[in-house]
Amino acid sequence: MKNISMDSTKNYLEAIREIAKEASPKNSEINLNESVDGLILSIDFQMSIVSSGEEGTQTKHDTTKSLKEEVVTLTSRVATDLFNFCEKLDLKSIYIGCKHDVITENSKGVRGTEEMVLYKVKIEKKGNTTLSDNPFLDTYSITSNLAIEEDHFDDVSIIKERK
Repeated sequence: MKNISMDSTKNYLEAIREIAKEASPKNSEINLNESVDGLILSIDFQMSIVSSGEEGTQTKHDTTKSLKEEVVTLTSRVATDLFNFCEKLDLKSIYIGCKHDVITENSKGVRGTEEMVLYKVKIEKKGNTTLSDNPFLDTYSITSNLAIEEDHFDDVSIIKERK
C-alpha cells in the first residue's frame, strides 16, 4: 500500500482505486465518485469469492437467517480491511456491499438470474473513533457502528431443489 501511495506516476484518484482494489476481495466492483462533500468509495463484492458453498444461485444455507448472519460477518471482515487500508485517505464515506446471484420471477412466471446486493453498509469517515479503536470488527460492531444502507433479506427466500 505504501508503494502505491508513493508512486508519482499515479494521480490521487488512481492511487485510491488501487488501494481499494488491494484491500477488497478479488473481482470486487469498485467505484470512486466525487461529491460536493468529498470522495465516496463504493465496493461491492461477490459472496462466492469469500465463502465456500456459494456458487451462482446455489447456497449452503437452509434459512435466510443463517445466510444473513454469514453475510454480515463477511461484510464486517471486508469493512475491517477497507477501513484499515483506507482510514488515512481523504474519503467522505465508504460503502461496502455483499452480492449474491438470485433467481427472479416476473409477473408472467418467467424465471431469470440476477446479481443482487443483499446487504450494504456505510462507514462515515468523519468522527468515527469507535472503528479506529477497533481493528477487529465483529458482527456486533458492524451492526452497531456502521449505517446499514441496504438489507434485502426480506426480499429473498431459500428454496432447496429436490434431487
